[in-house]
Amino acid sequence: MSTEWEVYEQACRLAVDLNHHLLDTLYHAVALQSSETVFVTADTQHFRKAVRCGHIIELKDVPFTECPQKTGSRDEGHDF
Repeated sequence: MSTEWEVYEQACRLAVDLNHHLLDTLYHAVALQSSETVFVTADTQHFRKAVRCGHIIELKDVPFTECPQKTGSRDEGHDF
């Protein structure tokens, strides 16, 4: 487990190496800390720059499953 400072340093290195703003690289640096974590981004430009670093996927490629359809009118309360 890395300290916050180590994550920040890694994010700064990513920002410089990828020529990208710190916000996305901070999230990506957090994802890089665990083998089970992936940074999901809708920013195609950032994805193309950062894919070589690993632990990143584009939102459009996330395998979402459909929510079950609720029966009844729209005026009924929802259970979510």
